[in-house]
Amino acid sequence: MVNGKRVIALCMSRLHDTENCRFVADLNKCLNQENCSLWIYNINTDLYWEEDSLRAETAVFGLIDYEKTDVIVLMDEKIKSHRVANDVLEQAHAHGKPVIVVDGNYENTVRVSYDYTRGFEQICRHVMGEHHARRPHFVGGMPDNPFSMERQEVFRRVVEEYGIPYDEKTMVSYGYFWAKPAKEAAEALIAGLQTEPSVSIRLNPSRPRITFGADGQSNGSSSVDVDVLSNDDWEVNVHS
Repeated sequence: MVNGKRVIALCMSRLHDTENCRFVADLNKCLNQENCSLWIYNINTDLYWEEDSLRAETAVFGLIDYEKTDVIVLMDEKIKSHRVANDVLEQAHAHGKPVIVVDGNYENTVRVSYDYTRGFEQICRHVMGEHHARRPHFVGGMPDNPFSMERQEVFRRVVEEYGIPYDEKTMVSYGYFWAKPAKEAAEALIAGLQTEPSVSIRLNPSRPRITFGADGQSNGSSSVDVDVLSNDDWEVNVHS
């Protein structure tokens, strides 16, 4: 506690992203109303679960003042490192401080998880029911990733409900949570569909704008009607 206010330490990455900045601004507003002060410990890039090659900037999490901090909030899916998360948890528990983990599963913590599945299902039903897509395609993160597999299963279930046979080989590809491979997957898909009069593509999970060139124009034939939908990076999509 500092100056009569409880101190909340927020551990995260990429504060400069629009989505993250908006979340922090809203969180700070709520905490101020509860007589709390928000201290932010941020790294500029997430760590992509590369546990053996942590960058020097992760040292910022070692600067948490546990004598003054009352609660730690750890954005696990933002930081993307179990090693960093466990280091923070070890120190917090040693000092008797509670930890709230967002989008992560660790013992002796309070866990907050988002219901991504329900939102994604609503998008799938929208594109199938309102856009009447007959050749939907799912671009997931990567094979065997829990987030990707969860959404892929929703995609399969919804398209089958609309009477479309599900074929993983032709209806699923992966962007590996990165712009370049996702763009390549989308370009390959569009190239193979240039003779189709209408096609709807479900691009997930990251940055559907990568389907198009830098000038915003589609790389495919003008005769192909492409719907690109995503439930991630909404602010990025709106402003791109």
